[in-house]
Amino acid sequence: MAVDRLTSLSLPAATPFVRRAGWIVASVGGLVPLAWLLTTPGHGFDFYAYWAVDLAHPYSITAGFGAFHYPPPFIWLFAPLRLVPFEIGYWAWTALGAAALVWLTRRWALAWLLFPPVTSELYHGNVHLFIAVALVAGFRATPAWAFVGLAKVTTGVVGLWPALRRDWRAVGILAATVALVCLPTVVVTPDLWAQWTAHLLVRSAQPNLWGAEIGIPLALRMVVALGLIAWGARQDRRWLMALAMPLAMPILWVHSLAVLAALPRLRGQGIG
Repeated sequence: MAVDRLTSLSLPAATPFVRRAGWIVASVGGLVPLAWLLTTPGHGFDFYAYWAVDLAHPYSITAGFGAFHYPPPFIWLFAPLRLVPFEIGYWAWTALGAAALVWLTRRWALAWLLFPPVTSELYHGNVHLFIAVALVAGFRATPAWAFVGLAKVTTGVVGLWPALRRDWRAVGILAATVALVCLPTVVVTPDLWAQWTAHLLVRSAQPNLWGAEIGIPLALRMVVALGLIAWGARQDRRWLMALAMPLAMPILWVHSLAVLAALPRLRGQGIG
């Protein structure tokens, strides 16, 4: 098939000299967005929502600056961030994101900064690079996929991979992990789950006011995402999951595409 011939093309087919030259040029080029990231004010738009989440009323802001859209377990996860000043917290968070990028892309990490969604992700401080890490890790340790599904909800379709491959043990482990993560908040703060559900319904009815959304309807994106997962599961092409996850996001922002940083790792797993 033409698609198979296209995806079989890879940089390692080039000579060592060409690969090294490409790495040097791309890495040097990546210093430009890195300098922009380090010197441009106004960073941490998304991270602020994690840092400033109100433990008593986490879903009081439905959209915009400071809006928190994550399920109750993430309130407990992010609560310790308030122990440090915002700037320190943001740069520590960015350092973790950079470490995730290095783990995903290895020596090509600087070059990946030329991909605007990655630089935007680090600048705003969202969780997409961590989703990419969990996506890769989940192929070896299924519980990691619980983070993928809980972080963006609709990306819970990641669980279709083991289901389509009839790996019922992995399906059970994933379901049990999600249940164990959610159970403490269900017991201690059951009202927050109702608040979160209502919050999502209100948020889904609101238009995007920030101009960074890629306006493809979720229903259409989900159809494509499910097709990619089904194809990947059948052919053991794990890298297709990196394409499916951004499409399955509840809202597709530009920096949601930072999940594609999982491609280098996933290309080394499975067939293709």
